Amino acid sequence: MCIIVTIIVAIVLLAGIMLKLEPNGGDSQALGPFGGIITSGPKELKTFHSFSEMYTFLETNRNLSMGSYHSGAALTLMSVSSSSEGSSYGTQNDQYSTTNVQVEGVDEGDILKNDNDHAYLVSTSMNSFYIVNVSSAESARVVKESFYNGTIDELYLAHGKLLVVWSERQSMYYYDRYLHPNVSLDVYLLEDKENPILERRYKLTGGYEASRVIGNYFYYIGKDYAYSINESNLPVPPEEILYVDEYDNPYTLTSFTAVNLANTNMEPNIKSILLGYSSNIYVSSNNIYIAHRTRMSPIEKEEVFINRVYLDIVPDELRTTISIIMCGPGERWDKVREVETAVSRYYVNRSYLETQAFYYRLQQERNNFNNLMDNWHTGTLIYRVSVIGKDVDYAAHGFVRGDVLNRFSMDEYENHFRIATTSGQSSRSGTSTVKNNVYILNMNLEVIGQVEGIAPGETIYSARFVGNRGYLVTFKKIDPFFAMDLSDPQNPKVLGELKIPGFSNYLHPYSDTSIIGLGKDAADMGDFAWFQGVKLFLFNVTNVDSPTELSNITIGDRGTNSLALTEPHAFLLNKADGLLIIPIDLALVNQSHYNGTPPPNAYGEYASSGIYVFTINETTGIALRGSVTHFEVANSSYSHNTYNNPYQVTRAFYIDDTLYSVSGQLIKVNKLNNLTSVNTIYLP
Repeated sequence: MCIIVTIIVAIVLLAGIMLKLEPNGGDSQALGPFGGIITSGPKELKTFHSFSEMYTFLETNRNLSMGSYHSGAALTLMSVSSSSEGSSYGTQNDQYSTTNVQVEGVDEGDILKNDNDHAYLVSTSMNSFYIVNVSSAESARVVKESFYNGTIDELYLAHGKLLVVWSERQSMYYYDRYLHPNVSLDVYLLEDKENPILERRYKLTGGYEASRVIGNYFYYIGKDYAYSINESNLPVPPEEILYVDEYDNPYTLTSFTAVNLANTNMEPNIKSILLGYSSNIYVSSNNIYIAHRTRMSPIEKEEVFINRVYLDIVPDELRTTISIIMCGPGERWDKVREVETAVSRYYVNRSYLETQAFYYRLQQERNNFNNLMDNWHTGTLIYRVSVIGKDVDYAAHGFVRGDVLNRFSMDEYENHFRIATTSGQSSRSGTSTVKNNVYILNMNLEVIGQVEGIAPGETIYSARFVGNRGYLVTFKKIDPFFAMDLSDPQNPKVLGELKIPGFSNYLHPYSDTSIIGLGKDAADMGDFAWFQGVKLFLFNVTNVDSPTELSNITIGDRGTNSLALTEPHAFLLNKADGLLIIPIDLALVNQSHYNGTPPPNAYGEYASSGIYVFTINETTGIALRGSVTHFEVANSSYSHNTYNNPYQVTRAFYIDDTLYSVSGQLIKVNKLNNLTSVNTIYLP
């Protein structure tokens, strides 16, 4: 019997399941990324028997995408023409600041690191790093510059050593670095901080994706474009490469490397998994989680569309023709195109009204089908890799619906993994199937608790998990701030919601009862909203059932920006003194250009770059203490926007009572308590 009959029966059954699993249906089961029912994760991982088997697997998956644009375009044209662990709430036990990290005890690389008397920072050109002696604020100065024939990705200070992660410059072309990455870790001894000695250089596997330092170990996550790999440059034998036997494209070989910083004679340990390209990474003290988007292959999607839609709406004689084509010999994409041709040829000979009616219905069915597929056939595969000392081992993998915004949408707490996702899509016609979800998984990455359908029609702009609570900010026109109770992993609940103008791109725990939000103000225009200046929020979450806004403050007009909106390492909190320091690129609307109040879409003109210092108090709220300006348009003949602006502040740090703000051209030194100027250090 022709396999098409089996497919039709399966599709009919699948259609019935889909009808039961509409977004508000409340069914706890989930359609997996490969068309089956998933209750405890996707298929098991395999290993290859040989490089030839790996090559065949990659080519097969690449072929599943060939012709996808042609096929989709043809159908469209026819219809037209015819935490949780946090960063200790920003507190520091030492008298100097350190990098703002997501998980306490898990250090993150950055372009600036400092101790109590020296700072180490990457130059604007990214091909050198400076060492700055800051033992005396008044006489602070650059004491050394070290050049690299490549690009420095990040720095670490660990165990009395300076770590430099850098990528060798191989040619002028970006794609050479992408296809043939050559990344190294340089470990310098800092017995003499102003003259570091290179202890060892490690060649790392894959292009830079992420890294962390936990205890004595540096962990590196690197990616190689899988289609550019040959057998001679595999990091591990094919028999040790893990993969899921399902569609993805393009593939990367993601490798995990553990380097012992205390014993440089020990060789690194490497493990590799074949994964899709796009991913987000969360690292706890014992695990690395990689979450990447997965979906049905384009060819499979078109085959399902033919069986689920075409065979339902065409006449019997055309249905027979389609079945014969799909059951016949030939490549899968060729058969899909042949079906499209057969349908077009059939309706060329029909009346105008009959043809128009068919293609109108086809377009409607295509829209409905795409919405259904986006809801139930896209999702996130999650891989857990255990990291304990030198041991780096695959531990588990699982699946949840929707896409992950960033690493702050993920968290590990008390042997559970929490993740927030957005699923569905919005169409140009205004219809939307977008919704947001929070899932709780056990250490086998099996879903044991979930809340789905949060804020329909809106998308997640920021998320944070703190202990037994979770916080989400979604946005369309206003900022709904959601507080969740996660104390029962099997029964998570949204308990409180607060709606206020604007939105938060980044959430930061200030204390057990308050959360800082950093984002933009917004003017509600009915069907949409105009973004305005940078906005700080302080939320009171003492009562999770009813979160409140303690305070907010907006800086600048439309066009004002802060690097801290997208780069948490630029967010500096001094909890002991109740100070928050963030970089601001200020834009102000020229009032003289308007008669009366400027409209909400009026874009401000670039005015200055610097840092803004705020006081934060859970009783009195947020207040602006002052600012330190690195560049002002009004006081200079130099006029520049913030793109590649050498005076744009990228980081700040403090030592004792002194604040240092860093831009590409200079470091400004100011008193932390009153921001009076102490010194200016000009960078080479």
